[in-house]
Amino acid sequence: MSDTPEQRFEQWLQTATRYFVLINAGGAVAVLSFIGASLTCSLSPNIAVISLFFFVAGLVIAGIVILGQLTFSYRVYLMDDANPHGADISINSKPVTRFGNWVEPRTGSFLADSFFLFVLGASIGLLALISW
Repeated sequence: MSDTPEQRFEQWLQTATRYFVLINAGGAVAVLSFIGASLTCSLSPNIAVISLFFFVAGLVIAGIVILGQLTFSYRVYLMDDANPHGADISINSKPVTRFGNWVEPRTGSFLADSFFLFVLGASIGLLALISW
């Protein structure tokens, strides 16, 4: 039995989100290692710290996407488990659900922003390596 387009899109979204978390976290670890090495060599790690900022920002944005997905999944679970009208009123009154409603339509742009921050952090990190 083949997956529906919605299921394939959901799988792609989960895979893309994990990818952006992984690359930004990996970039942050690499920059922290570079900062540690440059401190022992008495070089200025200022450029690397800027690079680290972009990796961490990309990681936070990917985390926002994950939180939005969890909120949406929880809402679907409650809607299936309870009276849909009563559950909808109860769920929409929660601040975390309003946050999920804000994140859900922006998921693609958040993932694009996360990738852009990774590229920016990697580029600045490359400048730090060149100046090292």
